[in-house]
Amino acid sequence: MVATLVDDGNFLAWNQHVLLVIKTYRLQSFVDGTVARPLRVMVDDEGTSIENPMFIQYEQQESVLVARLLSTVGASLHNKLVVSSASAFELREALMRLFGSHSTTKAMRYKSLFHSLKKNNLSMSTYLAKMFHSFRALGFSCRGCGRGQHGGGVRPQCQIYNKIGHITWRCFYRYDSTSDDDEAEHPRMV
Repeated sequence: MVATLVDDGNFLAWNQHVLLVIKTYRLQSFVDGTVARPLRVMVDDEGTSIENPMFIQYEQQESVLVARLLSTVGASLHNKLVVSSASAFELREALMRLFGSHSTTKAMRYKSLFHSLKKNNLSMSTYLAKMFHSFRALGFSCRGCGRGQHGGGVRPQCQIYNKIGHITWRCFYRYDSTSDDDEAEHPRMV
């Protein structure tokens, strides 16, 4: 399911990854609390009590989901979460209480840090080192961003001619007066 253990440094990424995996298996109703727990026992036409097959399926899915979620929690948090959470919904709510507000506060703190970080009289290497340290603290790895990593991003689109691969200020038709395209359809940038 998820290869990393959740902690305060990776909760946002972990949460997104877990939700995507849960949605893949169409189990999101278990973690958002919208699934109704079926009755354990039902009475058949003859008046005999039998175990509800819907309850059996519910219990299996719930148990697998809780076990998988707990497998992504570190040992230091495991005891806190096992006591307070019997269902996948309760487990996720407990994790949100533990990390949710902390991660939001941390994200706002780093946003403020990036907005206030200025070069001023720092040397370029010191300034870049501070920026790099801040990015590392956020958890950006920048792996796979270089050459040979096919599909590394969205290609830009020219706003004048709607051509993919270049942007308006680099458009080779930008100042071309001999272009055969309609002036009204593609206004020139000046």
